[in-house]
Amino acid sequence: RMASHDLRNPLNNLMGYLELVALTFRKEGATPAQEEYLDHIRQSAYMMKTLIDDLLTLERIESQREGDWQSFDLCGLVSEVVDGARAAAALKDQSLELDCPMDTGPVFGSQTQLRQAISNLVDNAIKYTPEGGTVAVCLELHADRFDFRVSDSGYGISPQRQARIFERFYRVDKSRSKDTGGTGLGLSIVKHIAGYHKAKVEIESTVGKGTKIIVSFPKPA
Repeated sequence: RMASHDLRNPLNNLMGYLELVALTFRKEGATPAQEEYLDHIRQSAYMMKTLIDDLLTLERIESQREGDWQSFDLCGLVSEVVDGARAAAALKDQSLELDCPMDTGPVFGSQTQLRQAISNLVDNAIKYTPEGGTVAVCLELHADRFDFRVSDSGYGISPQRQARIFERFYRVDKSRSKDTGGTGLGLSIVKHIAGYHKAKVEIESTVGKGTKIIVSFPKPA
C-alpha cells in the first residue's frame, strides 16, 4: 500500500509532462517515429497507473469493515454500471444487453466494492469480445440468492486456464492483455469482493464461443 501511494505522485507528474511534450510536438510538428515513441511511452505509463490503481483497490477491499455496509438496490447498481459501459461497447460495435427485473429487492453489502466487481466483469467482457460481438448482463432472483451473470461471445478460456483465472496477476493471454491494458488483477478483485460478501463465483467458458461468469449472492435474512 505504501509503495503504491509513493509511486502514484511521480507517475502522475510523468504523465502530465508527457502530455506537454505531446502538445509541443503537435504544435511544432513531429515525425511518425516520434509520434510512435510517444504512444509507446503513454501506453506504458497508463499500464503502470492501472496496476497501481488495482493494487490500491485490493488494499481498500481488505481494510474495509462490514460496519460500513448498507442495504441498497442491486438492480439499480447493475443498471448504472451497464449504462456507463455502453460507450465502450458502441466503439466496438457490440450489442450490450441488460436483463434486470426491478423487483429483486435490496442486498446488504458494500456498494463501492460491488460496483467495482460488476464494472470489472462488464469491462472484461467488452475488452475480450471481438468487434460486433455480444455482451449480456443479467440479474436473477432465486428463493435463496441473487445470481449476477455476465456472458460474452468472446475468445473463450481453456479448462486448464480457467483454474487459475482468479489468481493475482494471472493473465489468460499475455499478448492480448498487453493490447487491452490488462494487469491480471481485475478478476482477483472480483473474487475478493465476492468472498467478503459470502458470494460464490463460477465460470463457464468454451474456447472460440465465449465466457459466462456467475456471481451468486445469498439473500439477506
